[in-house]
Amino acid sequence: MRFLQAAITVRENEVARLPCAGMPDVIPSPAHICFQRMGSTEDCLGSKNDTKYFVTESGMQISLVTPLDAGFYICIVRNEFTNQSRRSQKPVLIVVTESNITEKATPELIKPALVYPAKETTIDAPIELAVAEGEDIVLECVINMAKIVWIKHNDTTPNVTMDDNTSRFQQIWGNLKIRSVALGDSGIYSCLGLPIVGWDGKIDNNTTRPRVDYNLVVYSPSGVRLSITQQFNKRYLLECLATNLRYEIPTAYINGTSIVHNINSLGIPSNTNFYNNPIRVHMEVKSSFTGSIQCVSRPTMVEAEIYGFGLERGKSMNMFVMNTHNSNDLIINGPKNITVLVGQTADFPCIVQRVKARSWMKNNRTLSLFTSRRTILGSNSLRISKVELGDEGMYTCVAQSESGHTSYSSAYLTVTDNTPTKAPVVTSTEPFLDKKKDMKIDVEDVRGFVTGTEVRIQWSVLGKMEALTKIAKFLIEAQRFGTPEDSWIEAESVASHVRATTIKSLIPDNKYKFRIKMIRDDGTHVLSLPTDWMNVEATSGDVLPMAPKIYSVYQWSTDSAKVLFTHNVLIENAAAKTFVIVYNEVSSDQNKSQVVQVDGNQNEAIITGLTLETQYLIRAIAENSAGKSLNSNEYIFNTTPLIIFEQTN
Repeated sequence: MRFLQAAITVRENEVARLPCAGMPDVIPSPAHICFQRMGSTEDCLGSKNDTKYFVTESGMQISLVTPLDAGFYICIVRNEFTNQSRRSQKPVLIVVTESNITEKATPELIKPALVYPAKETTIDAPIELAVAEGEDIVLECVINMAKIVWIKHNDTTPNVTMDDNTSRFQQIWGNLKIRSVALGDSGIYSCLGLPIVGWDGKIDNNTTRPRVDYNLVVYSPSGVRLSITQQFNKRYLLECLATNLRYEIPTAYINGTSIVHNINSLGIPSNTNFYNNPIRVHMEVKSSFTGSIQCVSRPTMVEAEIYGFGLERGKSMNMFVMNTHNSNDLIINGPKNITVLVGQTADFPCIVQRVKARSWMKNNRTLSLFTSRRTILGSNSLRISKVELGDEGMYTCVAQSESGHTSYSSAYLTVTDNTPTKAPVVTSTEPFLDKKKDMKIDVEDVRGFVTGTEVRIQWSVLGKMEALTKIAKFLIEAQRFGTPEDSWIEAESVASHVRATTIKSLIPDNKYKFRIKMIRDDGTHVLSLPTDWMNVEATSGDVLPMAPKIYSVYQWSTDSAKVLFTHNVLIENAAAKTFVIVYNEVSSDQNKSQVVQVDGNQNEAIITGLTLETQYLIRAIAENSAGKSLNSNEYIFNTTPLIIFEQTN
């Protein structure tokens, strides 16, 4: 087979940006892309939790490129809902050249270089991006040999974190990711590439080069919520609610026909309200009914245009009601009790019907599925890789239908450890001796750079490629001045490919030194030599606030609740300027959070957009100019229908 390919040349340890060359456009939205390396058995690169491959809407970035990354890559477009996929016919070739040592490189070689987007922009002519409120957006920026800083013009630049996956504003390498975009996020964002050598510490927002400018436009489309909830005496309430409208009302359809003219096909109504928002119908549903129910907002009906996924001005919501004798049993095949050894893989099969939401619990607590060791296979089967002793416990598969009915199936995981002896401890000054010299690894050149109450730590790892593949992770250990010489505490843990990280929230007016502990797959470790003492100066400005505490949540209306919280301020400059309330459905398989923000002088907030008879996970965060606090305690809240008493004469 002959084909033409796009070739990309990148230096070792830099970021490569692959375009989706010849992107197929025949897969219906919503679709997403991924990349597959030709000749590799791995199905798709760039999953949600991948720290080496980062997939965007039009390409993929690879961090810290090594010679092993050279080769051909194919772009694949997929739609998980229709189970369709299409491969690009034009592969992308990556050519990796040897990196230059910074100390010996010329100033031209260590000058910041813009990689993507291909051309620089200006504030007067930025790249236009439109996004709907509540969606996620990534502003791409790849500049090699540079320190990348994001700023927002004519407004306060939001607090951007680099290692907190729950933050709304997160910098992933050079890119800026904004989760659950709000209307107030509109504006011009600039990505500035600052020199890593010879920078004078000054930033000119208008003339610094290279740079990429984005004009983010956030609009608020109309939304809808369709629900069918069981009432007393085998009756049901059908509700079609439209949001973000002025005076218009939504419309509901049954099997493509307006609910006003086709209500009898669904059941026998006892009380109807077709011409208000929300539309409400109390009825006794026919047991023989099978078909679709649709709730449509007015802009969807009027415009009837396709803007692309995430750019709709109006939305609709659909349900398909099935006549099945086993509707109460949503789990077709549940998990079984298993026993595995430490380091092996545990599989809990769980086959479920078509449901609204699916999740897993461990020991009756919701289990996070967005980790490197846990994956979901098939409809809702759980796989745990590299099992640890702490993974032992009762695991429960949860499935929830559109009507709110929930099914559970549980199994117990027993973890055994057959390790006979304790793993040896070695240091870089006393290298690990193996039967093969190729397995020797040294951790060297540990450096730290202090900025306020944060220290950026970087290090180098020397060894043959065969030995480097045995690295499991790195631990960054810290020691504070005045503590015993052997008193080291774990400050951070990073993946095996990472060579730099930031240690935050250090105590001002103190001295610290750091060292790196490299952990192998077999449990042995190598210690680096410690750094020199580094001073963390006292600050006169704001310091990170403490985490707030949620002490009560109660129902405020049919689709909202009031959150009450407290916040302790130990020193004046640790006061919060704003509080952010983050909440999401516990059983939702999309794991998408909603955000509400209130002023720092408030101790309560109203969260909206809730669904009746649904469990929500709520947490609060305090923010000031120094950054944001840790998450508060997690509060589980169950929405319940409000009972309204009507007086009759």
